[in-house]
Amino acid sequence: MSPPMQKHQQKKIEILFPKINIFFCYLRQFANLTGSEIIYTTFLDQKLIESEKQDSDSDSDKDRIIINDMNIGTVLICAVILAMKMMQDVVKCTNYWQAKAFGMNLYLLNQSQMIFFIQLDCNVVLERKQFIRVYSLIKQTSES
Repeated sequence: MSPPMQKHQQKKIEILFPKINIFFCYLRQFANLTGSEIIYTTFLDQKLIESEKQDSDSDSDKDRIIINDMNIGTVLICAVILAMKMMQDVVKCTNYWQAKAFGMNLYLLNQSQMIFFIQLDCNVVLERKQFIRVYSLIKQTSES
């Protein structure tokens, strides 16, 4: 990645991090997400960011999500929904509940979730090594 692109990515992270932190605090309190679901959500967000970097390196014209301060909430909600669907036998907070809780249009949420899933090439498996790595990263960040 070129230095200007790296600088742009760093600035984007600095802008988005406080919003992400507030969102996770809200979810932990109101959606009763488990620690494992938060770790899974973080993994999915990281995977989406990595796919965004890979897509920007190629000249692909396919529809893709470009994360910014206007859509970060939708991206996070999609990651949460996918994480919950992967971790729970019966999902307690449905797409309808999430749309209502965040004041979103249900159709838009469903479409966004599909685009998110497709951008990850329908590969949302979190292996044990990756789980431990993400857990360690979250723990390290929360202690600093």
